[in-house]
Amino acid sequence: MCSDTFSLKLLTLAGVLLLATLAWSYGDAAETAPRDPILVKREFSPFLDGNWIGNGISYGAYRDGESPDKGSLTSREHILEDLRLIARRWNLIRLYDSGQQSQNILQVIRDNKLPIRVMLGAWVSGRQTREQDHVQLKQAIALANRFADIIIAVNVGNEILVDWSEHRIDDMARVVGYIRHVRANIQQPVTVNDDYNFWNKDYAGRIADEIDFIGLNAYAFWNCQPPGQALGWTDAVYRDIRKRYPDHLIVYSETGWPTRRIYDMTS
Repeated sequence: MCSDTFSLKLLTLAGVLLLATLAWSYGDAAETAPRDPILVKREFSPFLDGNWIGNGISYGAYRDGESPDKGSLTSREHILEDLRLIARRWNLIRLYDSGQQSQNILQVIRDNKLPIRVMLGAWVSGRQTREQDHVQLKQAIALANRFADIIIAVNVGNEILVDWSEHRIDDMARVVGYIRHVRANIQQPVTVNDDYNFWNKDYAGRIADEIDFIGLNAYAFWNCQPPGQALGWTDAVYRDIRKRYPDHLIVYSETGWPTRRIYDMTS
């Protein structure tokens, strides 16, 4: 990376004890699930009506003045307007979490029979409690099963393992438990989307051993590459990760160039 730094009521006592017990039991299951002795990879197959749709786009359903930090929920009318525009060029979108907004997006796709498939995310984070992580995992599992005709893959976390991440999860065993729990409860392939500066480390193999394909994030812009060298750099990153994991499908889950600069960059 460049040298920049940026930051990307009351309940009865019985009710409290019940909630605590449920949270503990679900959390225990989510972090201690065993893995199949031999992991048979599930195929990530981004096809729709026999046509390959692997050129996708990440989508956040937020208009000006809205953001996940504000708990904003764009209207379904706005979502439909967005998705109709997206579907002119892309038939695959990536969602970062499994909250109400993602559920609304999936429902709009189904209700309007839109030609769109989804890579769903579970937003787990080192800045959240385990209970918050578990809610995301539980919701991701529920949505993956409810919208199995639309969701073609699930990613557990985004940039939660690379060393510069502000929401990094330090405990890799915790992430392994999350992956195993999700994978044991859905039929779709499961991945973790992370930066190439995680995947190029030897210890990343522990995560690679648990997933069906590798979700690779790499931005030439944030790595100080000028436009004329961006494509070559991006290809070289792919080839490097492909060499490290010859038995895995490598999927670029984030790449591209910004339409405007948000952060000042120094070399």
